[in-house]
Amino acid sequence: MTLKQVKALKLGDILHHNNKKEKDGSCQKWKVISGPKAYNYLNLKTTHKNKSAKFYVGLQHEKEQFAYLTELWLHLYHLPNKCTNSNKGSE
Repeated sequence: MTLKQVKALKLGDILHHNNKKEKDGSCQKWKVISGPKAYNYLNLKTTHKNKSAKFYVGLQHEKEQFAYLTELWLHLYHLPNKCTNSNKGSE
């Protein structure tokens, strides 16, 4: 994903994970639940893992898994229309 694509995300948009798959072999789907917001909004302590992150987007998979998408993890997600998985499953 690019920064331009991230800035265009809206609540409810779906992202596909590049490495994680569903049981049917399709890409794991993550729903945008917040953001994009400036990273300092979280008031998190800066560490070597997040010092270069300038924004975050809240993501949710199913009902119990949550994650933050930052600049460091853009390479792990793609938009559904860019999916190259041969078994895309239902959108």
